[in-house]
Amino acid sequence: MIGGFVNATSLSIAGLQFIANCEGFRGTPYNDSAGNCTVGYGHLCTWVIALLMRTKNGGVDQPTALNTFQQDLGTAQAAVNNNVNVDLSQNQFDALTDFAYNVGTGNFQYSTVLKDVNSGQSNQVAPQMGRWTRGGNGLPARRANEGRMYNGGGYMQPVATCANRERQFPEVRDVSNRVRILSVVLFLGFSVALHAQAVPSGGGSGCPGDTVDRMGEEIAKQSRAFLGKLSKAVQEDDKKRVASMLHYPVNVHIADKTFPVHNPEEFMRNYGRIVNRSVKAKLLDEKSSRCLFSSPEGFMVGDGEAWFKEFSPGVFKVFTFNLGDSPNGDALKP
Repeated sequence: MIGGFVNATSLSIAGLQFIANCEGFRGTPYNDSAGNCTVGYGHLCTWVIALLMRTKNGGVDQPTALNTFQQDLGTAQAAVNNNVNVDLSQNQFDALTDFAYNVGTGNFQYSTVLKDVNSGQSNQVAPQMGRWTRGGNGLPARRANEGRMYNGGGYMQPVATCANRERQFPEVRDVSNRVRILSVVLFLGFSVALHAQAVPSGGGSGCPGDTVDRMGEEIAKQSRAFLGKLSKAVQEDDKKRVASMLHYPVNVHIADKTFPVHNPEEFMRNYGRIVNRSVKAKLLDEKSSRCLFSSPEGFMVGDGEAWFKEFSPGVFKVFTFNLGDSPNGDALKP
């Protein structure tokens, strides 16, 4: 087999680190683009909330986040094991696990990628992976690296990494069942208080996790330029210009409800409710640009108050606002 036959059935440490590098690390809680409290490597705030209590300033450290992320990848590993009926090298298993995790296990199960793997058409696997490049940041590079990995290449090639640079990761350790049981109990008491609230990271001007710079100089420059234009329009209270920088329908999350705003006119009628004091503060905060976070979902402003992404080459648009428990009430004007 390509890359050395080992009949792999579980993700290697190198594979885990590759996928984690693509996902991006955030040590303090934030709201993802669906309005869900998230921390670490894209982990939804469930029992891991208790683990946040273990480190100073309420953050989760990288070893803890990696252990949690390793468990989150279990579904993707199971999808590979349950649907692939040929032997795989370690490189091939890791590549397919990343692909299944990123595109979704349902999509993987019915993909041409899987059909080519099972039919022995190894030379077609990488090209078929390369077709799945819509809907997220850095996907062409991620698909290229998966294809290279599947064909026996390295995990971190200079031209085709998710972050354009290799990173050092801490050792991955097991999380004890005792900690998991304790965390479930603590979750009941702390989840409400922590939901949608980011804890200061400390360390002066440091950022609480990865920044967009990991995606390379060009994308960092373009995304920060867009945020700068958006911030200026908000500062000048130019509602029409702000409305033109949104992708419709834009989702507005208020508490546990989602309100789609369908057009610029509807947005401007609700401008004061959506661009509220909290959202405006984050958009105008210099730290939001310096610490701009990038994940496969897009680019996150502040602690998730707004999300935007590149919908076509060089064209960035806001697609989500997270208002938390808005004091302006739930409903938006139609």
